[in-house]
Amino acid sequence: QVEVGGIPDGIVQGILERTRGNPLLVIEMVAGLLHQGVLVVDAARNAVTLSRRLEDAGLADQVHTYFISKLDRVDYNCRRILNHSAVLPDPIRVDELERLHRRLEFESGAIDFVEQLRKAVAQGILLEIADGAYSFQHPIIKDVLYENIAFETRRKMHREMGKILEEDAFPNLERIVDLLAHHFERSDDHRRAIQYLIQAGDHAKDKFANSQAAESYSKAIERIKTHKIEKDRLISIMDRYSRVLELEGKIDESIRVLEDCRLLGMTVLATSSSKVGRLLTMQGALDDADARLTEAQATFEQLEDAYGLGHCRHNVGNLALARGSANDAIQSLRRSFDSLKAVSDQEGMGRCLHSLASAHKAIGDYLQAADYLKDSLGIYEKNKDSLGQGTCHKTLGELFIDLERFDAAAEELAKARKNLEEVGHKDLLASNCMVQGRLSVWRADLEEAKTCFSLGARLWEEMGRHKEAVRSLIEKGRVHLLQGDLKAAVEDLRAVETIDDPTVRGWGLLLEGDIHRDQGDLESARRCHMEAGVLAQKAGLQEVECIGYLELGRDLLIGSRLNQANRAITHGFQRARQLGRRRFMVMAGRGLADLYMRTGRADRAVEFYSAAREQARQVGLLDLLPGILSSLAEALIARREDLNVALEAGKEAYALAEKLGSPAARIEALYAIVSTVLAAGKIRKAAIRHELARVAEPGT
Repeated sequence: QVEVGGIPDGIVQGILERTRGNPLLVIEMVAGLLHQGVLVVDAARNAVTLSRRLEDAGLADQVHTYFISKLDRVDYNCRRILNHSAVLPDPIRVDELERLHRRLEFESGAIDFVEQLRKAVAQGILLEIADGAYSFQHPIIKDVLYENIAFETRRKMHREMGKILEEDAFPNLERIVDLLAHHFERSDDHRRAIQYLIQAGDHAKDKFANSQAAESYSKAIERIKTHKIEKDRLISIMDRYSRVLELEGKIDESIRVLEDCRLLGMTVLATSSSKVGRLLTMQGALDDADARLTEAQATFEQLEDAYGLGHCRHNVGNLALARGSANDAIQSLRRSFDSLKAVSDQEGMGRCLHSLASAHKAIGDYLQAADYLKDSLGIYEKNKDSLGQGTCHKTLGELFIDLERFDAAAEELAKARKNLEEVGHKDLLASNCMVQGRLSVWRADLEEAKTCFSLGARLWEEMGRHKEAVRSLIEKGRVHLLQGDLKAAVEDLRAVETIDDPTVRGWGLLLEGDIHRDQGDLESARRCHMEAGVLAQKAGLQEVECIGYLELGRDLLIGSRLNQANRAITHGFQRARQLGRRRFMVMAGRGLADLYMRTGRADRAVEFYSAAREQARQVGLLDLLPGILSSLAEALIARREDLNVALEAGKEAYALAEKLGSPAARIEALYAIVSTVLAAGKIRKAAIRHELARVAEPGT
């Protein structure tokens, strides 16, 4: 019926659960979901999505009719009992059913409950799963029963069922708070509904089930606003609701909730403005953030509210940092820390120290940044704040990358990922995955890198951040290219077409150029790399500009256009020096070495290849080493000396290429070994090596 290549496992599982795998019901349900627009097939018939949850979708008419006909076969008393069973949790127990019936009907003596339930079993409506315990033969029967009960009757049934559960669980109600919220939210007991929805939201938030918490808080807020009760709790709940929305990556919705808070009083106005300013800073709307924070700071100063002022100054410091004014940020953050320390706000002090670390990192004061991070982490660990610990470990990981301590960085980023997965902070987790993925490439762990980029792309998509999701897919495509999977790399690259952004376009062009070069289409490779370099130059994207011109130089060298290659590589080298990061200097050094090699200056080539090799070894840039070592071997051969050194370089290149899992790097290393053996006059051995290289990677 759907006519697509495949349906996501989650949708299939949901349909099977609702139909218990009955083929007839599956067919009818899928038809109904398509008709209602719940099951959506894209225009290219490549993907299937849900417009809303399966649980919220109505039943197909044919399915509804099928089960109604079953229910119509039972007598009046049996139908009454089944109606009441529709609100009971599974399994249905006779004693609970009788208590609910007594509360609703004020009589039960005339009814033999066991007999009525066994009638339903005989009609294929219920199953007897244990002595005195029953379950519906099919979950859809329960849905049909429930939908055919009058709205007011349903509310009454849920209210009384909730009270029964309260009586049974008292005083340990927290054990069943989700179940109580479920029943009272569907009842006409508004105060209990609000009470248990809030508790259920808090319970979910504590477990970092942020989506579930947001749903509970939203329902509680709606009930308070509609029925004008429990209004004193509204501000607190809206603040918690805003926070879980932020953790879910729904920043715009979080801002809207805080904007509603601004209408509820002067202190709330200032607090909400400060938080909106923080979220606007995260979104890059810096002028709007400045206006909100200025308004909030003035109000807190007027109210002499040290707590609010401390948090507001923290947000002002982060705004200054986002604008590139690290020294102004440090000044604001120190004042923030003093205010928060005065009111003994440990959590606020921890976050402020973390921001101070980021500010000192921005001005290159890594030692002071590390000290602040350690102090911040200590506070978070003492308070068992997993989110705070995750952000600290992430920043420490980034700091260690800047210090070129890759093993320490990998350890910190792994800890960050664990903490952030625990709390469900999608934004920070997706960002951590990008950093972790790049580091995994540098450390030659391509499978881990691919996992990180895939997770990052999925999280960005879930947050509606399509640009960032595509950026993750480009990185994953680069990994696929390294692994020799051109088809997968091309598939990842397709996502770039959906984004009009210079950063995404620039990185996409770099990947597209590399793919064309691997396919032997040098003209297209040159066009892409040149376009990436020019675009990056206009947009101020220094990393893309550096790589673009270095890769363009490589394309031109392969095509023997030496003068143009010289200009491109020199431009890339100058940009690498401006960036000041060793990875780019190693790439630029290899580019210059390639140029010297092609212009017959083998001695200079050996000098630059050797320098690049030592720098890459020191830092641990294992993804760059195989190519550098293979090229060094070729340069040593060209000098007609040091053939043993050349052979060792080729062997080391092959071993690293094996670890990296890159077919192209393996072949390059094998040919370096072949060339060395040939130069030594060992023709037979070279022929064997050549044959090994030819068959090592079929189809390449």
